[in-house]
Amino acid sequence: MDLCLLLAARGRLTAAPNPMVGAVVVQGDEIVGQAYHRAAGESHAEVLALEQAGERARGSTLYVNLEPCCHHGRTPPCAPRVVEAGLARVVLGTLDPDARVQGGGVNLLRGAGIRVDGCPTPWFDRCLDLNRSFLHSALRQRPFVTLKYAMTLDGRVATETGDSRWITGAAARHQVHQERSAHQAILVGSGTALRDDPHLNVRGIAGAPQPIRVVADRRGRLSPQARLFNSPGGPIWLGYGPLAEQSWREQMVEAGGELFEAPDLAALLSHLYSQGIRSLFVEGGPHLAGAFLDQNLVQRMLVYTAPILVGASQALGPLAGQGVTLMKSAPRLKRIQWQNLDDDLVLEGELEDSWRDACLPVPFP
Repeated sequence: MDLCLLLAARGRLTAAPNPMVGAVVVQGDEIVGQAYHRAAGESHAEVLALEQAGERARGSTLYVNLEPCCHHGRTPPCAPRVVEAGLARVVLGTLDPDARVQGGGVNLLRGAGIRVDGCPTPWFDRCLDLNRSFLHSALRQRPFVTLKYAMTLDGRVATETGDSRWITGAAARHQVHQERSAHQAILVGSGTALRDDPHLNVRGIAGAPQPIRVVADRRGRLSPQARLFNSPGGPIWLGYGPLAEQSWREQMVEAGGELFEAPDLAALLSHLYSQGIRSLFVEGGPHLAGAFLDQNLVQRMLVYTAPILVGASQALGPLAGQGVTLMKSAPRLKRIQWQNLDDDLVLEGELEDSWRDACLPVPFP
């Protein structure tokens, strides 16, 4: 299963919206097939590994980190292929919560006389971590959201005059570009787009995919001269509300934007999900960040803290919104990780647990 997870992770930048899946076929003490799923529309890991094993797959054990599918998508289902190969046993990392699967693959395998086992808790947890965007999206029908911001040691995201470049050092900024490349889409609000005029692309990482650039602009304020429209990067999607004028929408289309109606965050996330977006990197300002937190739409936090002091009571903090009135009501991060990047400190943690609780392990003998 260690090898299976390593193989699966090779699809980190290419598999979405599909999950990352690795497969290892073992005959006796020998690995006779191994593969991973590279991209949607291409063969699944199980099929590739079985093809590599050939006749040696008969009577063997298949290790795979996610339940083999039993439905027709862009490719035929995997579970029947596993049955046809004559395997004796399948070891699974986790069940697939997709409504088209949800144990159907396991039932098909067991119905054909194949022994199906789960794996111990540490590997089950690693399988959840690897595919958290896919699993959360399958359960909630909206993208897995990572909220990122950088702040000073005294909790400021800009000076009193609005200057914000740069809070963190080069190492932290490079990691942000790595994070961007690992997400399908980046989101900012119109305020950030107007104030910072960002590129919202991935720079300094050769061959990295460019995520879709999304701006939440309910009132229709973005300018067609914005750097988004004049810099290399992914497609530009603009979520607008009822106050956005028709003339502005026409300007945005002419500048190269793709528009969709999104009067609120729920509608915005719903549209992104319908377009195959399973992971969203939110880099907006305090108001957008606060709105996401107020509505419990954030699953992961990524906070960069620089050892600098700004002061001034009017300098912006990282979060606005309604917030909480009692400290005991404040959401607390879990699965905390700390990292030093040169002089900066990075905190990573998760906020929402319900999707994890809904992911059921295969019973382990």
